[in-house]
Amino acid sequence: MDIRLARIGSRLLPKQVASGWVKVTMPNRILIVSNRVVKDHLYQTLMLQSVPSGIEANVMTVKKMLAVYQDPRFDTFKPLLLTETAKDMAKLVKAALI
Repeated sequence: MDIRLARIGSRLLPKQVASGWVKVTMPNRILIVSNRVVKDHLYQTLMLQSVPSGIEANVMTVKKMLAVYQDPRFDTFKPLLLTETAKDMAKLVKAALI
């Protein structure tokens, strides 16, 4: 997995990220890692509507992201990795994802 950009932000996928950073980093997927957002289906739906066309997005827990990163089936991913909190990003960094 070739992580193109890792970003921490409470809004996760604002317009600036959805349009600006996607053009610069050219990811083939957006991975939103948030234990809270996984449980909030309305927020997920609203957020996923702002994903630029041609790019897939997934919302997952920190634990799921750690499993996905270790799985060779996802080696073709070039994601824009978004976390809601520094604590979640620190867990990913500690596990040597970034």
